[in-house]
Amino acid sequence: MAETTTNDSVQVIIIQANLKHLLSKYMPLKEFTGSDCVWQEVRGTYLGGPAKTLSAVTEAQCRTECENEESFICKSFNYIVTTKQCQLSMKTRYGYMLAFHNDYVYHERNCRRQYIR
Repeated sequence: MAETTTNDSVQVIIIQANLKHLLSKYMPLKEFTGSDCVWQEVRGTYLGGPAKTLSAVTEAQCRTECENEESFICKSFNYIVTTKQCQLSMKTRYGYMLAFHNDYVYHERNCRRQYIR
């Protein structure tokens, strides 16, 4: 199925593309948003390494920005209360450790997924 090339990274990309195609054809996933998502909040903690940072926003605006982000799948965000800064992230606390700081509020979006038949 995969082409053989001298460049290992190209070969991996081709294999990943073939796998993605097969999964989308035979086991497509639908990610629910809106009312099917549950937001969890942990005050006094944050997750490092944001993918995008926004300034001068409210906590509610930060959540909306995360839900509407199109350049990556936003799974969580940090809100810095004292500076009104929003840090959007592709990561969750289930793969990375949270750090502690009183000025931060960590929010995580958990959406149900189901297989489409």
